[in-house]
Amino acid sequence: MEIVNQQVISQDFDCFGGPDKAHKDFNTVQKSIGYAMSSILTTGGIRGGKENLDKFYPRSFNLGVKRTAFKEINGFSEMRFGEDLDFSMRLLAAGYTTKLLKEAFVYHKRRNTFKSFFKQVFNSGVARINLEFRHPKTLKFVHTLPSLFVLGSIFLLIFSFFVFEAALLFPFIWAVIFFDALLYTKEIKTAFYAIIATYTQLFGYGMGFLISSWKRIILRKGEFHSFKNNFYK
Repeated sequence: MEIVNQQVISQDFDCFGGPDKAHKDFNTVQKSIGYAMSSILTTGGIRGGKENLDKFYPRSFNLGVKRTAFKEINGFSEMRFGEDLDFSMRLLAAGYTTKLLKEAFVYHKRRNTFKSFFKQVFNSGVARINLEFRHPKTLKFVHTLPSLFVLGSIFLLIFSFFVFEAALLFPFIWAVIFFDALLYTKEIKTAFYAIIATYTQLFGYGMGFLISSWKRIILRKGEFHSFKNNFYK
C-alpha cells in the first residue's frame, strides 16, 4: 500500500495495475497455475507484469482507478469474461492514462483444479475474439500463439507416427517448461505440475480462440462464452 501511495502522490495517472505472485501457502496446483498464467513461455508476459506491445492494460486482479474515471466510462461492462480488458481499453480510449507499478504485486490465488482452470482459460480465448469485435485492431500476434501451439502440437503428434524422431520434441518441450518453472518457483514438485498447467493454459486458451474465431468471424455469430451452466463445477 505504501508503494501505491508514493506513486499516486508523485506521479499523474488515472489507473494503475501490477503483477501477481503465488503465496508460499498456496497448494502445488495453484502455484503451477500461477506460473502458467505469468510465464513468458505461455502468455508472453503480458498479464499485468509488464507493459503490453503498445499500451498497458491493467487486469482486475490488481487494479486501482480514480473514481471520476470509473464513473465516466460507467465501470465494467456486462461481459462475463474479458471484462477487465474491456474496461482498460475503454478507459484508454476515453483519454485516461494507465501506469504499471511493478513493485505493487498481489498474492493471487488461482483455481484449485486443472479442470476449472481449463474452463477459465478457454473462455479467455473466446473473450479475446469478442474483445476484437468491441475494440478493433487490439488483437496482436502474441494472442494467436496458444492457437499456433495447439495446431503445431497436433501436427507434431500426427507426424510422429511417420517419423519417430519427431516425437523427441515432446520431451524437449516438457524439459524446457520444467526447468523454466523450476527457476521461477524453486520447487521441483511445482515444476512438474507446471508442465500440466502450461498445456492446460495453452490448449484451453488456444481452443477457445480457434472456436471463437470460427463462430464469430466465419459463421458471423454473436458474442458468447462457454460452460455457462457448470463453470464452477
